[in-house]
Amino acid sequence: MAILQNGPNGAIVGKFGSVSAYLLKGQNVVRGGKRKKRTSPPSEAELLNREKQKVAGKFAGANKVILEFGYQ
Repeated sequence: MAILQNGPNGAIVGKFGSVSAYLLKGQNVVRGGKRKKRTSPPSEAELLNREKQKVAGKFAGANKVILEFGYQ
């Protein structure tokens, strides 16, 4: 979903259809087409980060009621 920042005359940020838009050095950039699939294997740091995210997700799932109450 794309977002119009600062109304209809502002920058577009996000994805709409097959087009992606973002801000680069203050300019609005729009790209079309699909991104290339990654061919290199993930690094050790990326694998470690994925494991950390899994642990954090399990913790949040186990404490969902408490977290929902805290963010009311």
